[in-house]
Amino acid sequence: MTGPVHASEYIELQPKANVTGDVHYKTIEMHLGAVVQGRLSNQGEGKSDKVVRLKPATSD
Repeated sequence: MTGPVHASEYIELQPKANVTGDVHYKTIEMHLGAVVQGRLSNQGEGKSDKVVRLKPATSD
């Protein structure tokens, strides 16, 4: 799919999804294998000041 994509509520990207363009969403679910070539933009009602720190993956 060529975007931009606007979802007013919920969007689910299946494993073979390939989106070229920005995705604007309120709630998103992306399955392993889904590809977005663009920006993901959360359109939620309230902004949170919560910061989540990501850790790099380690190889086993």
